[in-house]
Amino acid sequence: MTPKFLRQEATHLRGMADVTGPKTLKLKLLALAEDYEALANAAEKSTAHEIIVRAAKKIAKELKQAA
Repeated sequence: MTPKFLRQEATHLRGMADVTGPKTLKLKLLALAEDYEALANAAEKSTAHEIIVRAAKKIAKELKQAA
């Protein structure tokens, strides 16, 4: 995932948050957008391997919380 792609996704998530009704969903979407921005910033400074490892850890954490 490139920084450009991650920022586009963050923008998309913010747009979804603008039109969603439930406040809890809005907050979750905004938090995800912040995560994507952070990943984009890190991607600009990291190697591809570091980015993949970081993303995999984040996904694993989110899956564990959802279970």
